[in-house]
Amino acid sequence: ATAAAAEGAAEGAVPGDASVRMVVLTDAQLLQQDRFCVCFAQPSSLGLANVVQVVQVDSTTGACPSGYWVVYLAQAVGGPPPVGDGFWDGLDDHRKVLDTLLERAGGPQHCLAATAFVHHPRAGAGARAAAPGVTICPDPPCTPQMVLTDEVAHAKRLFLHLAPDLTEDDFLPKPSYAAADEHRAANADLEHFNAEVQGTIQREQDAVARAAEAMQRRAEMGEVLGRYWAERRTALQESLVALQD
Repeated sequence: ATAAAAEGAAEGAVPGDASVRMVVLTDAQLLQQDRFCVCFAQPSSLGLANVVQVVQVDSTTGACPSGYWVVYLAQAVGGPPPVGDGFWDGLDDHRKVLDTLLERAGGPQHCLAATAFVHHPRAGAGARAAAPGVTICPDPPCTPQMVLTDEVAHAKRLFLHLAPDLTEDDFLPKPSYAAADEHRAANADLEHFNAEVQGTIQREQDAVARAAEAMQRRAEMGEVLGRYWAERRTALQESLVALQD
C-alpha cells in the first residue's frame, strides 16, 4: 500500500460506509480450493473488529499466470473513510487474516506483493454523461459483497444505448467453450437421468419377476400338497374298507 493511495481516498469522499480492501499476489494456494474460492474470517476467531471477506482466484480465471494466486481481502468500516495514519491502523485485521493464511500455506515468503486502498462513496458518482457519446458509470457498492447487484443490468443498458444497432444477444455473448461445457454437462445429466430411470425400471422388472416366481413356487407346492392329501385320503379309505372286511 502507498500513502498516496491512502490520502487519495479522502478526495471526493462523502460520509457513509466504506471498505478497506487489500490485494495480494502469492505463489502458494492460501485457500485449498481451485478456481474461485471464498471464505469469511469471523471476528471471534482472530479478534477482529469486523468480518473480513477473502476471495482467492487462480490462473483459470485469467487473473494471474499459472502457479500464482490473487487473494482479495475486504472489510467494511463505518463512518468516514480512514486516511493518514488511520489508514495503516485500518489494515490490522487484514494483516491478521493474511498472516494466518500465509502461515498455513508455508510462511510469509509466499507473499510476493500486496497493496491496499479505501473504497468509499464519492460525491456525484452516479451515472452521468461526460461528453457526447461518453457515459460515466456509477461507482460499485462500497460495502464488501460476493454477489452482483445491478452492475450487469446497468452495463447492458449502456451497451444498448451506445450501440443501438445491436441486440441483447450481442451483450456478453457466451463463449463457445462455455456453451460446449454446458452441452457436455447437460448430456452428462441426461445420461445420468436415463441411467437412473433404466435402473428403476430394471429393479421393478426384477421385483415383478421374483414375485411371479414366488407365486409359481406356491402354486407348485399347492399341487404337491393336493396330490399328497389325495393319496392319504385314498389310503385311509382303503384301510377302512379292509378293516370292515
